[in-house]
Amino acid sequence: MPELKKDSLMITHDEEIGVVYYPAKGAVSTTTPRHAQVMEQVWQDYLEDKLSLEDRTAFEGYVERSFANKPDLPMMKYTNLLETRTLGRLEILVANKCNLNCRYCYAHGGDYARESQVLTPELAKKYLRALFTDRYTGVNGVMFFGGEPTISPDTIRTICEFFEQYSSLGLIDKMPYFTMVTNGTLIDEALAEIIKKYHIRVTVSVDGPPEINDKLRVDKVGNGTFAKIERGIRLLQEVGNPPQMLEVTYTTLHHELGYSKTDIRRYLQEHFQVDNVLIENCELNGYDDSLTCHTKDISGEADEKNNKLAVLKLRQKLSNSHFGDLACSAGTSSFALNPNGELYPCHQFTGMNEFCIARFVDGEFDFENYSMLLKRISMVHKCQSIQCEDCWAKDLCNICPATVLLHIRRRQGNISEIYCEREKQLKIQILLKTAKEEATKRGGIQT
Repeated sequence: MPELKKDSLMITHDEEIGVVYYPAKGAVSTTTPRHAQVMEQVWQDYLEDKLSLEDRTAFEGYVERSFANKPDLPMMKYTNLLETRTLGRLEILVANKCNLNCRYCYAHGGDYARESQVLTPELAKKYLRALFTDRYTGVNGVMFFGGEPTISPDTIRTICEFFEQYSSLGLIDKMPYFTMVTNGTLIDEALAEIIKKYHIRVTVSVDGPPEINDKLRVDKVGNGTFAKIERGIRLLQEVGNPPQMLEVTYTTLHHELGYSKTDIRRYLQEHFQVDNVLIENCELNGYDDSLTCHTKDISGEADEKNNKLAVLKLRQKLSNSHFGDLACSAGTSSFALNPNGELYPCHQFTGMNEFCIARFVDGEFDFENYSMLLKRISMVHKCQSIQCEDCWAKDLCNICPATVLLHIRRRQGNISEIYCEREKQLKIQILLKTAKEEATKRGGIQT
């Protein structure tokens, strides 16, 4: 067996179970807490070259035997937007403007610090024809985003009709599924019917009861929005297409007012009868960074619903037959379409010229500068990044590539201090939780 490196193993334990994770094979082995504790010390001595040659060889042999039945994972091969014929996701910014002025908005009130624009139905059809007549034969999913997408319901309807027509004529492989992220305040009866007709899976942003929501999610003159959000959600429920998810941005203000994540989740679930509530910490946004909270600042209690989603994602990764070193497909098989005809890897890059994939010129999209964009994206390929080189969590890591690239662009300090340690600790917690569940199914811990 070749010499083990720092990223070859991760050994951890709690009071109930010990876990050994072998990243190159995507494999997990369970043992007793005491055995894992001993292994942790041996592993540390191995890395610090404190073991004798005999003990090093014995440890390497033990690891090899423990995972002998698992093959090494091959590296996943990635296509790019010039090679693929089917897009993974098309994110359409229906408007880069918003009717709200949320205090933590990274998009600076929805316009991404640019001139506000709305994608008209006519322009939408032009852009989509250019994309799906010659270049692409299909797309798995279409997401309506903004700003606030419901500013232009006619554009939403037109886009759905376009894909319906192209699908019926066989001009694309299949009808995509539709999703939408909205603040919910502009949903009326007519839009609710459009959402129902095309089975649009809606995520509504709401930050808790009025006391907290109306201090964070405010309109352009500072008024609270909870009542309007509630009306939109009730209309969706009335037509039989309720929100698939409620999304919360958890801030320092929640904490100061005494609202835990569990408090917020329970309130929203009970008040709106929506089970799926996703709570994310407020990140650095450049708009009001005083609301930013990190795990090290606000410990809170276990976020059970988020953990369940994270466990499902981790299990999926552990069952993969390949090693993937990109956390998402933005810029490689997916992109965001802006009202002005510019394409970016995702909405977070809107307006940053160095991240522009293509521009709509003379009736078609010009991808001339795409090769430069691919070079920038390569910075977040985990097997090429210096910061990720020795990290055992490379394949499991879900840190958003946009977060990394924009952090580097803004020169906001060492990203590992803000995101990486938090991500690794989260993965350790989930590995332990998953291992316990699997051990229970087998009838006990196996060593």
